[in-house]
Amino acid sequence: MIELNRIYNEDCLVTLPKIDDNSVDLIVTSPPYNIGIDYDVYNDYMKWEDYMDWTRKWMPECYRVLKPDGRLCVNHYINFKDSRENNKSRFPLMDIRTVQEEIGYNVHKLV
Repeated sequence: MIELNRIYNEDCLVTLPKIDDNSVDLIVTSPPYNIGIDYDVYNDYMKWEDYMDWTRKWMPECYRVLKPDGRLCVNHYINFKDSRENNKSRFPLMDIRTVQEEIGYNVHKLV
């Protein structure tokens, strides 16, 4: 169980399952960008498919804990050249939006 007004420094896949369904008004997140930033304890340079698989794990948990009129704000790169794949253009926010729509988020739509 999560205690209110307390900061948790945990992996989101550990913490989110502890939060009640439909209990959060706003989630603001800046997930790792997966562009090779040298973090102390996180590999920020995985294959894009693996990164999106990981996104498909945490994004449904956010959806579950958000209230029906809750909001999810995601800060990420708009686009970048993926040096691991012959500088292929990647559009993370569009890929994340696709995942959100698959899950059932109401992305930039009138209700």
